[in-house]
Amino acid sequence: MIASRLLSNGMGAPGFAGGVPPVTPGGLQRMPMRSRMPMRSRMPLMPDPGQWSARAGRHRAGRVVFALLLSRAALASVYLTQDEALKLAFPGATVERATAFLTPERREEARKLAGADKLPDALVVSYRGVRDGREVGTAYFDTHLVRTQNETIMVVVSPSGTVQRVEILAFAEPEEYLPRSNWYGQFPGKGLDDELRIRRGIRAVSGATLTARATIEAVRRILAVHRVLHPERPAAAVTP
Repeated sequence: MIASRLLSNGMGAPGFAGGVPPVTPGGLQRMPMRSRMPMRSRMPLMPDPGQWSARAGRHRAGRVVFALLLSRAALASVYLTQDEALKLAFPGATVERATAFLTPERREEARKLAGADKLPDALVVSYRGVRDGREVGTAYFDTHLVRTQNETIMVVVSPSGTVQRVEILAFAEPEEYLPRSNWYGQFPGKGLDDELRIRRGIRAVSGATLTARATIEAVRRILAVHRVLHPERPAAAVTP
C-alpha cells in the first residue's frame, strides 16, 4: 500500500511513502541484526502505567499513542528511520519529495503490471535522489501485512526502472520471521519480470515464507507504480 499511512518519522502505518538516504547500487550495506541487524529500538506499545510519574505521565502517554499508530504489534523492531534510510540510499545527494495521485485507470494498469490481486493505493509519495544534476534513483516506502503484523520497507528504483536497493525499516512480527540481510541482496538489478518471484530469481526462505512473499509483492507493486508514473523512461522487461 502506498504512501498515505506512513508516519511523520518515516515508520508509518501501512502504505507507501517515505524519505531516507541512498544505498549503494547493486548491494546492501545492512547492519547485522542480532544475527541479522541490530534493532534501532524495541518499542513496548503499552508501558507499565505504574512507572509514570506525575511530571512525565503526559509526555509518555503521547508516546504510547504514537507507538500504537506505528504498529498493532505488542513489540515492534525498528531498524532505520525514514531519514536514515534516505541517507543510505542517496549519500551526498539532494532528495526531492513528490506526491502523485493515481486515477482508477492507472491503478488498474499498475495492478496488472505487478500481477497483483489488489489495487495499489491512489496516493503515491516518492523521493528522488539528485546528485550533480543527475537522477540517481527514486525511493518509495511501503508498509504491508506479513502474517498478522506489519513491516515497513524502502525500495529504491534505479533510473532504468530496476531495483536498486531494499531496506527494512520496521518489523512487527517475531524476529525469526525476518530473512537474513543477504536475502535482500538478491533484489538489486531485478526488473518487473518473472525473475522477481519466489523460487525463480528470488530464493525461498525457510521459516520466513510469508515475509518473503509479502516483500516480493511490495517490490513488484512499487516497480509497477513507478512505471505507470514514468512511462517515458526506458524500462526493464515487464512480464506480469
